[in-house]
Amino acid sequence: GKFAMLSAALNSGGLAEGRVSNAALGFTALLLISGLAALIALVREGIRSFWSTEADEATPAVPLVELVPVVALLALTVVMTVEARAVMRYMEATASALHHPHLYIDGVLGASQEPATMEPEPALPTPRVLDTEPEG
Repeated sequence: GKFAMLSAALNSGGLAEGRVSNAALGFTALLLISGLAALIALVREGIRSFWSTEADEATPAVPLVELVPVVALLALTVVMTVEARAVMRYMEATASALHHPHLYIDGVLGASQEPATMEPEPALPTPRVLDTEPEG
């Protein structure tokens, strides 16, 4: 995921374009710094849990309501890793749709747009009253 984002940010105009924009460099720096911060936090927590001498600390029980979403997100991460090609195709289609908004507009509004008319809607038919008087 990070490689795809960095590759797209640094080669936004294709491989032939030689200049990298300042926004791409800033994005790359933020992405690398956030990855480093996550790595440091995980290493610190790992060291703390591995070298901890406090055996009498009771680990709190995690409620099922909190555990199910975490497990589901982890499972989705594994699926996205295994099916990376499908995910990248979806992302490319999304990016293409964002760069061509007229396709969405035509799909929603229809290709043959007619200007709206301000004609009033026809009135409902008036109900007829049946003649209930006896003849004669």
